Amino acid sequence: MVYPIDATTTALLLIDPQREYFDDDRPLYTPNAEKIRGNLVKLRDAARQIGLQVVFVKHVHKADGSDLGRMGDFDPTPVFIEGTASVEFIPDLLPTDGEIVVEKTRYSAFVNTPLRDILKEKKIDTVLITGLMTNYCSVTTARHAHDLDYKTIFIVDANAGPDMPDMGFGAVSHDDIMKVTATSLSAGIADVTTTAFVLSHLREMLR
Repeated sequence: MVYPIDATTTALLLIDPQREYFDDDRPLYTPNAEKIRGNLVKLRDAARQIGLQVVFVKHVHKADGSDLGRMGDFDPTPVFIEGTASVEFIPDLLPTDGEIVVEKTRYSAFVNTPLRDILKEKKIDTVLITGLMTNYCSVTTARHAHDLDYKTIFIVDANAGPDMPDMGFGAVSHDDIMKVTATSLSAGIADVTTTAFVLSHLREMLR
């Protein structure tokens, strides 16, 4: 590992653990989301136990689509509409009173949000990247965090996304997407590690 995990200066970012991805009747439902549910819960619970800052990130859009930006150019399907059940966090990952929730309208959790100011106020210099979806919000937030000089740790088995259809270059499985993501991030953007490694490190802090 390049970056140590210090409970006083590290934040766990739980990116978009929302029903839009977990409910099988939603346009963005991905079966791969279920594969990381347990790891997200374990990481959240461990972070709470040692007092590590937890930040819940929520993707939300206005019903009229006026805040979609360029994302709407590629798919006009209404998703993450404010006031609907799809934007709710899944029951296993609800923030408690006083925990930080950041709402975003872009892939990066830093764009047009107070996240950077919150982390500065909390004296956070290291972020753990978890959530959905791997090749959209997760990787974009990780790269943005790196460019903002945060020590960035990407937890490979606590991020998920869809298998991608053939967009003219061949279909790509999420397993292959993750291999490319993990390799490219580790080559100069972020530490890439596993849930088990992070949990073992956090448990050591309790001794």
